[in-house]
Amino acid sequence: MTAIYRWNGEYFGFLAEDRLYAADGTYLGWSEDGQVWLNSGRFLGEIVEDHYVLKRIVDCPHAPKPPRVAVPGASRAGKPRAAKDPLEGWVDALDDV
Repeated sequence: MTAIYRWNGEYFGFLAEDRLYAADGTYLGWSEDGQVWLNSGRFLGEIVEDHYVLKRIVDCPHAPKPPRVAVPGASRAGKPRAAKDPLEGWVDALDDV
């Protein structure tokens, strides 16, 4: 399991077996080759520094992928961490969730 945080340091959820879950265990999507997709098949962003999902401000649109079946997960409590300084050219993709 890998904890996932918002860029501001707030705990968001986790990746388990390449699946993205919210902190309460709700299945949100999956990761594939360093990219994260919502369960609807919409591109969310890229995994940065192992614990963040960011998207480039200027990026080519990604074609949607076929949706994946929801997989139940268990909730995982997480502690916040220090906020990160803005990263030029990137935004926190989790703001779109």
